[in-house]
Amino acid sequence: MYEAIKGKDIFDILQPLLERGWYISTKDGKVKCINTITWDTPWIYVNPSPDASCTFNVNLSETAGFVPKYCRNCFKVVIRPQTVAQLVRLKELMEETFTEMGLYCKCGIEKRIYVNGNYGGYNYNQGLEQGKDSYAAIRKIIDKELGADVDVILKRGCTEMELNFGPSKDYIVPDWADELEEKIMEAVELPTKNPPMPKYLQDHIIRKWLEFAWDRGDKTCLEFSDGIPIFPNRIDTYHEEV
Repeated sequence: MYEAIKGKDIFDILQPLLERGWYISTKDGKVKCINTITWDTPWIYVNPSPDASCTFNVNLSETAGFVPKYCRNCFKVVIRPQTVAQLVRLKELMEETFTEMGLYCKCGIEKRIYVNGNYGGYNYNQGLEQGKDSYAAIRKIIDKELGADVDVILKRGCTEMELNFGPSKDYIVPDWADELEEKIMEAVELPTKNPPMPKYLQDHIIRKWLEFAWDRGDKTCLEFSDGIPIFPNRIDTYHEEV
């Protein structure tokens, strides 16, 4: 009995979710989470995908040891603004053009040490062909509005998964992965939608963007503070006397 349970025990995979606030429903025994809006985040989810469950899938990949089905088919257009002024403009483009085109997207500051760049914008697609179409359209928008020197790439899945499992083109799905994922999903009920962020929360996140830009020496943050330093420098200096 022990060996039979041990070999099929999915609780070890679900436990990290329970430690993060998920719960086991008394109604049907499924593992669920309260559908809330993420607030402690560097990202503004401008037009979130109703089907994406990124936090769950990243946890699943780390604890179960494979790339989930959804993520294998996820292709992201990544935009790398060079300044916080470009990031704010990208947010406006996402609110207007991207959303009108039905493109799921977010943008914000990059605090992950393994990502090269201070700012990022992400568009999410299901399937390589959809990703290619989105890339072509976004590249044109960025060229026109932010400049051709702003990098735009098309990649597959999460950076965290590439770090754990290697380049996505070389990834081989373990023969046991799909069966295990199906068993896990029988025990889980994912949130049905991602609600939009309220304006007061977006304002708070933008404030954090500007503080981050000041910390990084990005002087374009002064465009949003009437030229006043985000953190005024009150120290005396003496090099002018040399």
